[in-house]
Amino acid sequence: MRLVLFDDYRVGVVRGGSLDRVVDVSGAIDPALGSPPGLSMNRLIERWESLRGKVEELARKGPDRPLAGVKLLPPVPNPSKILITGNYSSHIAEMRDQARAWVKPGGELPREGIRYNLKSPSAVIGPTDQIMLPPELAQRRIDHEAELAFVVGRRAADVPPERAREHIFGYTVFLDISLRGNEPVSLRKSFDTFAVMGPWLVTADEIPDPQRLAIRLWRNGELRQDGGTWQMDYPVDDLLSFASTMLTLYPGDVFSTGTPAGVGGIADGDTLVAEVEQVGRLEVKVANRPSSRGPW
Repeated sequence: MRLVLFDDYRVGVVRGGSLDRVVDVSGAIDPALGSPPGLSMNRLIERWESLRGKVEELARKGPDRPLAGVKLLPPVPNPSKILITGNYSSHIAEMRDQARAWVKPGGELPREGIRYNLKSPSAVIGPTDQIMLPPELAQRRIDHEAELAFVVGRRAADVPPERAREHIFGYTVFLDISLRGNEPVSLRKSFDTFAVMGPWLVTADEIPDPQRLAIRLWRNGELRQDGGTWQMDYPVDDLLSFASTMLTLYPGDVFSTGTPAGVGGIADGDTLVAEVEQVGRLEVKVANRPSSRGPW
């Protein structure tokens, strides 16, 4: 099932052979559970076992409308946390030499092994929004990183890898926009609009093997990234398990699983298209923010 948020935080199911129709299934959610409206998807995820039957019935019987006629929002606009990771040796290798120029004297390059950082939830935007580049960073490189992200479906703490899939609700396409430099990673990745998510959330039952999905990104029609989740250093099971040993994961939390090689700079006027096989295709525009908000 492909779930979307659209217009004024309505919850929809995408259907049709071309995935171009949407049915409003918001009636499956008690309004009190979805309050405030931006948490409606989180509440649905949290109570999925009890609400799924009603959602499926509404999706089957309800009237549909063209998907192109609604404003798509990020499928999970208010996660309590976003986790990101460097999880492809190909990408780490391509960045390592460049990273030496960003590390302050006495600093360290990334260590081997599973590692993650936190990205601010306030950076989240959807497929109908724009990536806005801060004008004060005009001379700094800002990169695209196409990724598969999974969304947590139930509270997870100290979860062994063999039970990790029980805690994954679904998957979405994620664009992790990254400022290059020697500032802390979480800071460089947390500017407003630097976390693009969408176009929908695919429930986990639709993705039997998340480690066999192609990932591609085009910038202005030019193929920049062409890899796949089979290249991950650590599978999604290990990522969730490892993170859950240090912090509790909650329904609606997002974990973006890393990017393959081919990242590159973006600029005002660009169009980015990110695609994850079986999950979806996300298109977003890039623009300069009209005014400066900081001393960078």
